[in-house]
Amino acid sequence: MKVLIAGMGLIGGSFALALRDRGMADEILGVESSEGNAAEALRLGLADRIVAFEEGIPQADLVVLATPVDTIPLMQMQYGRWQDRYANWADYLDYLTNRADSEYQAEYGRYQDKYSNWADYLDYLTDRADTAYSQDYGEYSDNYNRWQDYLDYLTEREDTAYNQDYGEYSDNYNRWQQMLDYYYGDYRDMVSDEQWQQEFAESQRQFNEQMAFDKQQYADSLAASAASAGGSGSSAGRSSSRSSRSSKSSSDDTVQYWISKIDPMAGSGQSYDSSTRAGKVGIANMINNGYKNGNLTKTQAKAIAAHYGISID
Repeated sequence: MKVLIAGMGLIGGSFALALRDRGMADEILGVESSEGNAAEALRLGLADRIVAFEEGIPQADLVVLATPVDTIPLMQMQYGRWQDRYANWADYLDYLTNRADSEYQAEYGRYQDKYSNWADYLDYLTDRADTAYSQDYGEYSDNYNRWQDYLDYLTEREDTAYNQDYGEYSDNYNRWQQMLDYYYGDYRDMVSDEQWQQEFAESQRQFNEQMAFDKQQYADSLAASAASAGGSGSSAGRSSSRSSRSSKSSSDDTVQYWISKIDPMAGSGQSYDSSTRAGKVGIANMINNGYKNGNLTKTQAKAIAAHYGISID
């Protein structure tokens, strides 16, 4: 509590000390016309401040008059003037308050108007943005649909082109494979022909050697038979008859010998397969070579060829 004590003499000072002792005053304001008394009151701690009476009234919660009795009317007049000023000040404060309220209301009204205008403008912008968004989204949707249709078109076109290219590739590949098989077949035929020629040459060489050996043995046998027969006519007649029979038998043996040599090579799947054209040509060449080399007679060659169903000149 803030206390104003007017008059810091014996009464006022005692009252201030009592307030201090009981802790009832937060601040004591002193009013003293005597400068000496005022200084002494501050020194003794009777007052915290020395102020004018009219200055201290508005600040104090409690006013104590400790002055001589004849000064009270004067102080009452000062208090009345203060009340008047306070009333005027209160009226002015009310005026200012009312004015502030009016200005506040007016400002608040303007604020509300601005807010309403701003809200309306915000709604306008929102509607406009929504409209623009809807338009943009519609354009985007249309563009996306067109793009999707174009993509589908390109995809279908690409698939068609791919199928066409794959069809051409497949046809080309099949033609190439057929050509490869054809040339590979020719190559295999060529290799087979070379192998056949080598095998044929070796077989022909062995065959000719064997035939020459057999022919020499046959000739030696005939010579031995002629030497042992003697010189008689009857013996000569018998010898001539045996010679004729031996010659025919030898011819048949030669044919059978050739057939026995050719048969192992003329079976199914062999080098001179007689069931194939190439095999028959090979057998015919072997027989013709035997005839040209003198190992076969014309009759023997035809007999061997007939055995394999081959006709030779």
